[in-house]
Amino acid sequence: TEKALYHERSHLMETVVLTRSTAYDRWENLNPQSFAYGRSPDQEWLQPGREWFIDTYAMSSPQEDRARLFEYAMTAGHTELFRSPPLQQKLRQMCIGLREAFGLEDYEGRLPWEQYLDG
Repeated sequence: TEKALYHERSHLMETVVLTRSTAYDRWENLNPQSFAYGRSPDQEWLQPGREWFIDTYAMSSPQEDRARLFEYAMTAGHTELFRSPPLQQKLRQMCIGLREAFGLEDYEGRLPWEQYLDG
């Protein structure tokens, strides 16, 4: 499916981002203080309008968190989800990493994964 394609593409792109950018180095600082990846998922972090994660699968690891974020950022119909301030922060950080890693810092247009990015 389309979502699976974007999800797996994100995993491939992540290697480049981790090599050429520091944007993901402090990813865990974008999560609630009491949160740790790999623990039993807590629905508290999925409250509508205050989501910290796309879904419980995103809570399994930073890699899956970013892949799920990219997957949803690339597909239609997620405007409400991305109104959440924590998801906006994560999306902004992901966009910085992708621009830095792929030499797109000077590109003035909106890239496809930036469609839900505020400002």
